[in-house]
Amino acid sequence: MTTPPPPYDPPSGYPYGPPPQLPKKNYSVKVLWTVIVIVAVCFLATLVVNIGGSDDSPGLFTSSQKEDPTDPYGLAVALEPTDDPTLNDPATYRRLTEAEFDKAMHPSSDLEEYPYAFVGERVILYGEVDEVGSNFAHARGGTYFEATLSYHDLGPLVSWSLNSEDAPIIGIKADLGDLAHNDEVEIFAEVRRPFLTGEEVFDTPLRKPLLIAHMVRVIR
Repeated sequence: MTTPPPPYDPPSGYPYGPPPQLPKKNYSVKVLWTVIVIVAVCFLATLVVNIGGSDDSPGLFTSSQKEDPTDPYGLAVALEPTDDPTLNDPATYRRLTEAEFDKAMHPSSDLEEYPYAFVGERVILYGEVDEVGSNFAHARGGTYFEATLSYHDLGPLVSWSLNSEDAPIIGIKADLGDLAHNDEVEIFAEVRRPFLTGEEVFDTPLRKPLLIAHMVRVIR
């Protein structure tokens, strides 16, 4: 009589033999792709900010903020003439109120939160010439002068007024005419996007209004 074989005892208790061996996951490849994706996303975000998404990108003379002028001389020499005949018409300019003048002269350090409302406006300002630019006498293109400004004519008292501000006035030399220290002037200016001065206070970048004069009249 034949003796039956002993019952099959599978290893590891698996009912049909040893458990199948699953292929090992290649975690190093997964980690590498994750790093590549993160780097790509960061690069694209930085690129978008630098091209135009940054609030601090003036976009006035160049495409890069780091290359934009931060001083009146640099702004002046980069200024290009315009052939718009209406810029020579005093009727296209308006006087500012005291509140408007104060806001125009103190552009916010956060233009995204507090947009600058005067870009493109044509305004009339009054002031006294404090200093003419270093290239003023021989300039054939853009130049500038520094002035103490107000929203109305204060004559020689403008420098003592609480409603006055010192600011550079940029313009083509032919439009600015011949100016001298202490000249009291009426300025017909176009307001453009404020420019970064390159200076900071408590890690906050400083801005000044960019005023492009198309007519300047010496009052006295």
